Amino acid sequence: QAANRAEQFVMFRRASELARDAGDVGVMLEAVDAMVDAGFNVSPWTVKAWLLKAMLSQADPGDAAALGTLADSCVTLSGQAAADDAFDEAADVLDAAKTPLAQARSYWQRAYGAARLAARQARTPADKAEKEEEVYAAEKAAAALESAISAVAEHAKDVEQARREHEAVQLAKKQLNTNPDDPEACLVVGRWLCFERGDWDEGLKLLAKGSDATLKVLAASDLGSTPSTADARVARGNAWWEQAEKSEGRTRSALRRRAGLWYQDALPELTGLAQKQVETRLAQAAEEPAPEGEHTGSSPPLAVAPFDEKTAKRHQLLWSRYLRAPVEQDIDLGSGVKLTMVLIPPGEFMMGSPEAERQRALEEAKAANDKWAIERILSEAPQHRVKITQPFYMGTYPVTQAQWTVVMGGHPSQFKAAANPVERVSWDDVESFLVKLNAAGTRLVPAAKAGRVARAMRYALPTEAQWEYACRAGTTTAFYFGDDVGQLGEYAWHRGNSGRRTHPVGRKRPNAWGLYDMHGNVWEWCADWFGEKYYATSPVEDPPGSTSGLNRVHRGGSWYGSARYCRSVLRHRNAPDYRSDSVGFRLALVPADESGQ
Repeated sequence: QAANRAEQFVMFRRASELARDAGDVGVMLEAVDAMVDAGFNVSPWTVKAWLLKAMLSQADPGDAAALGTLADSCVTLSGQAAADDAFDEAADVLDAAKTPLAQARSYWQRAYGAARLAARQARTPADKAEKEEEVYAAEKAAAALESAISAVAEHAKDVEQARREHEAVQLAKKQLNTNPDDPEACLVVGRWLCFERGDWDEGLKLLAKGSDATLKVLAASDLGSTPSTADARVARGNAWWEQAEKSEGRTRSALRRRAGLWYQDALPELTGLAQKQVETRLAQAAEEPAPEGEHTGSSPPLAVAPFDEKTAKRHQLLWSRYLRAPVEQDIDLGSGVKLTMVLIPPGEFMMGSPEAERQRALEEAKAANDKWAIERILSEAPQHRVKITQPFYMGTYPVTQAQWTVVMGGHPSQFKAAANPVERVSWDDVESFLVKLNAAGTRLVPAAKAGRVARAMRYALPTEAQWEYACRAGTTTAFYFGDDVGQLGEYAWHRGNSGRRTHPVGRKRPNAWGLYDMHGNVWEWCADWFGEKYYATSPVEDPPGSTSGLNRVHRGGSWYGSARYCRSVLRHRNAPDYRSDSVGFRLALVPADESGQ
């Protein structure tokens, strides 16, 4: 067994060193984490700092992008190490980054000067254009390195400040061992617990005995009984907020977040101007950085349609803050190909077509003798309330040919272009794609509960209800931008403007969540079996669709179809093995415990 442990240790170390030599920072750091998780008695900060320093010493000054990534990793690692009181390692890795970054900046400044001279001396327009591109690239690289140098320098100051605060806290803790009610010591330790560690339960007890009169009153108030009215809870939040506005830095962030707890509790009972003010402050509080493990109170309110773009963004920020997960995240699929996903907060909306819209659509389809549309419009009723109870992530764009290729090794699309949506993929093909994608690694995001722990997620097709909720983004109109079909060309590729082909994703205007191409370009497969009369019996909460059928749902319209096929509510379906150059899909990232279809 000892021999096996030794072999395992060597394997982890070798993996980290191979990743270091390959320049893969993420894999290198993950290998160290795996070593610690396996129970080996090593300091992760010492090992990670050593590996990062080795990468920095080997860095090519001409590779500004790689150096920028290394600088970001150094700043991130330094912050994590300082939060774990490993101040020497935190400072050491930042010091190691300074010289390579400065050398690279000088390299690109010289390259910029040389490129400018060459551009001025260029004899032909083509040569001049080529040299001006080099000028732009060198200027951009030098500016990025300057920004990285500033970030490293600023963070080094933060680390030294954190070191001094840590030393002060340790002295104050010793004083409390002698005199538990010492006002100055209570203030120092109380502020550290609340503002730096997010431990308000213990920190408030000390602040209530501390020497800062204002914080003493606020802490004592929070330790008392919970206000029974929404107005009183808002007043409690306002008191913390007013103190935040008199502060700066991490203290201001912490005080704003504390105010946000009271605002969250009050918000469901507020209306009018008071509701708007609280929502605005909650959005500001949601943007403040928070210590790992800080309790953020009850969950934010559901996003209940109708709501506008500003409110949609606010709900995303609130849930991002609550979940401690980004509103938007880029996921590396390999070979430099990324998948961008956007957080969709839980909410309520009316699913299906309002009677007036349905009748207009039917009249238009009948006038055009469009039997295909008539058949599908009939399944849009009855309109019914749906509640999406869990936050999830949705692909910002339909899955592209580049993304499909990096997972599957090739793609079957008719209109070949890496940035175009993949098409000619059946529902069954997509299921195979999902199996491979999920097997490559499970994503972890925090669970939406106080005292939350990391929660496993899986890639999936969105349910039809999730798709329509995500598409509408708070709207109640035929399209996510309104009812005027004349504006559709700004938002979608359809028969009227597509030139009879797909187009690169993300070239049209997004909806309020930040999702592109929800109308047009390609139809998008959903998880559900199609049930023509399912809406009449659909459950309110998280409807999964019919339990069986012959066809699977796809939504959104395509480059091939007319504008009427792009409405948010239009339902289309085909057999699971159906393939077409107008049908693709979009990914969702959902809790792993959600049942599959």
